[in-house]
Amino acid sequence: MRELKANGFDVVVVSEKPIDHRCVVGDVTDEETLKKAGVEKAKFVIVSTGDDSKNVLATLTVRKINLNAFVVAESLKAENVDLLKFTGANSVVLSMGFAERLLASAVFEDSVFLKMSLQVTTVTMYSKFPQRF
Repeated sequence: MRELKANGFDVVVVSEKPIDHRCVVGDVTDEETLKKAGVEKAKFVIVSTGDDSKNVLATLTVRKINLNAFVVAESLKAENVDLLKFTGANSVVLSMGFAERLLASAVFEDSVFLKMSLQVTTVTMYSKFPQRF
């Protein structure tokens, strides 16, 4: 989230438990919860719940609320990538295997691993388009 905020994004997290950030507590698949987070006006939405079933339902719900947002969804399994695209994700990131590649890269260059690990965040959020775009 630090990386997004540092680049001018307004970030709101939807989480089932309060966190140390601007947070709307609730179910990420619930339309009213997403509306409270401001998804209706979001230009970008990142869907990453740690559960492909929830990611699919959350993506569908986001699309019901906001047809114009650019939706990036996480997929834990390769077989769910097409399903997430079908439900409305503009981009799908397959996270399965990412950690293994990141750890393997640490064998060759510690600084690459440290820099990348500081930038990786798994949350469900929306953000407004930064001013510079």
